[in-house]
Amino acid sequence: MFDSEINRKEIERYLGYAGHTPDEFTSALIETCVRELIDISSPRNYYLSFPIVWGKSADPEIIPITIDSMTIKSRNLTRNLRGCTRAVLLAATLGLGCDRLIRRAELAGSMTKAAVFQAAGAAMIEAYVDDVNRKIRSEAGADGLFCRPRYSPGYGDVPLSHQRDFDRILGLEKNAGIVLSDTLLMTPSKTVTAIIGLSPHDQNCILEGCEECSFHESCEFSRCRTAN
Repeated sequence: MFDSEINRKEIERYLGYAGHTPDEFTSALIETCVRELIDISSPRNYYLSFPIVWGKSADPEIIPITIDSMTIKSRNLTRNLRGCTRAVLLAATLGLGCDRLIRRAELAGSMTKAAVFQAAGAAMIEAYVDDVNRKIRSEAGADGLFCRPRYSPGYGDVPLSHQRDFDRILGLEKNAGIVLSDTLLMTPSKTVTAIIGLSPHDQNCILEGCEECSFHESCEFSRCRTAN
């Protein structure tokens, strides 16, 4: 059963209503679709924590990072994880119900409803991952560790191909019901994988991530800082 708080403003933003309010029909349709998605969703998550092994590099801005059997070379992730001693690999999904509702609406010719299902599903998976992230924060805090903002394959300069590493390390199909295709598409479609760094030092990172933090352009750990 899905019990995370869903941000209606996020659904509206995905639908292109950023900055203004949708009409009554659209607002009512959003509520209808959210209720249907809640009824049909079957959220699952699976995560494991590993020590981080920092490699050596001539470039201090791109240091090879090894988490279990996955090695990533990324300027953004080097910055994001700097000072971290462990990392959580996380996978979370809403299940196949959302995909079925989208497909059913498309087959019925209701493209507007299909679009709302897409938007609501996107907001729902983020809300669900936020809740899982809070649980990880609590568990890390009990060990004296603090979470950095989560970072997903395909974001910034972290190659999407690392989804294969997540699949291998976490056993996505067995442990979360997630299937990775040869083209790196995940089924169910409303699925998120992410790396969450754990540091012994509290940087006061907010759950919403670097983009929502007022210090994201100056913080040395920011995943989206443009300044070098």
